[in-house]
Amino acid sequence: MLCSQARHPDVSIIEKFEAAAESITEGAGIVAAVSGGADSVALLHLLKTLPNRLTIAHFDHGTRAGQSAEDARFVSRLGERLGIEVIVGTGDVEAARQEMRTSFQEAARVLRHRFLEDVRIRLGAGWIALGHTADDQVETLLINLLRGSGPRGLAAMAPVSGVLVRPLLDCYRVEIEAFLRERQIAYRDDASNVDRRYLRNRVRLELIPALSAINPRVRQTLVRTARVLKDEDDFLEDLARARFGERFGAWRPGDELPLQGFQGQPEALKRRWIRQILHSALGSLRRVSAGHVEAVLELVDRPRVGRQISLPGGMAAVSGYDSLYFVRTSRSRERIQHKASVEVETLWLAVPGETILPATGHVFRTRLLSREEAADQPAGGNRLLCDFDKTGPRIGVRFPRPGDRFAPLGMVGSKKLKAFFIDAKIPAAERGTVPVLTAEGGGILWVCGLRASEIYRVTEAARRVLLVEMEPGESPAGA
Repeated sequence: MLCSQARHPDVSIIEKFEAAAESITEGAGIVAAVSGGADSVALLHLLKTLPNRLTIAHFDHGTRAGQSAEDARFVSRLGERLGIEVIVGTGDVEAARQEMRTSFQEAARVLRHRFLEDVRIRLGAGWIALGHTADDQVETLLINLLRGSGPRGLAAMAPVSGVLVRPLLDCYRVEIEAFLRERQIAYRDDASNVDRRYLRNRVRLELIPALSAINPRVRQTLVRTARVLKDEDDFLEDLARARFGERFGAWRPGDELPLQGFQGQPEALKRRWIRQILHSALGSLRRVSAGHVEAVLELVDRPRVGRQISLPGGMAAVSGYDSLYFVRTSRSRERIQHKASVEVETLWLAVPGETILPATGHVFRTRLLSREEAADQPAGGNRLLCDFDKTGPRIGVRFPRPGDRFAPLGMVGSKKLKAFFIDAKIPAAERGTVPVLTAEGGGILWVCGLRASEIYRVTEAARRVLLVEMEPGESPAGA
């Protein structure tokens, strides 16, 4: 839907933009990421006041039943009216999601940023301008808090990060919408922004209004908190990096990491060291959760020869006799002189609620329904419906173990999980990477994304139904 609103003067956004724009090098080209929404359209009109050469970049995700194509046409017409070159890119997000084994939103983000960087390099521009706002800061802080993030995940986004610049970080959406109303500037309204299946939308539409009822200035409070956390996190990160150099010297990914160097150090310092190590080993902390950090910390504090922790990007942390190794899983057994084994623990899901599987980034969301409500819910794929009275409230997620058996839906009796994988033509190298859900008694109720159990299926006698929605992460390495 196209939005064009009545006049309402507000100039504070201009003053905030001008202060932020001082970071932009004069004369350096700017690639403006414009989706067509209110934030990016306002950003574009403000960037147009700068003397820098400006180019619009728009990425068409090919989603929302053709609406994304309408967004692309809207941005193209906007560029024509303003006399600004528009470059439109496209990508197969679903194919990228399957290849990266991550969520649709994460795959879209990766493709979008690759496209923006390609455009910047092609044009020789100095900056990529993004339309993140103060409201985005608030939502991100709350999302990361709900997911159990550490201080870095709760810290504010940086106004300038490498070639990325965010000139609207001090501006709230109410100011941006007032700016657009006053100038009668049209923008696109993305219908997916009210889809409560997405956590960010639930935070925006449900959690923040609830918090605002307690503290009407909760947005400003959380923005201020995020900035304080960023300042303190930056300081502590520099301090931790210096202490790491004193202890371990010029350590590089692939080198052994003596466990003795961690002894006697505060847990908070060890966590920061582990995050710095993972950043060096993986090249990014984008898919590293607090659960990954805690799992490696457990390996440091209670080492056991041969224990292996799966990490994003096909990496693993492996415990040797007196050292820790961060290696590609295909090489992990070559780097230490023993047969490495994978620790397969059971993680208990929040029911109802949301749980992240640290080893892979899979997200499991659970809800309890009546049988009547469940009748309207689709099942299959990444959605499971099962009889909650049979499963019990203690639902676990783990990876396959030798000797596992389960009763596939529609089958009489049970079969070995290995045989099920063979029949389903799952490659041997991937079978250990498929999460399984277990009921309170230990029975497998779902081979995630593949088949539910006949034993726990919903029947006419069911009174309460458990709905589990899985957002795929990436395959755990070495399982």
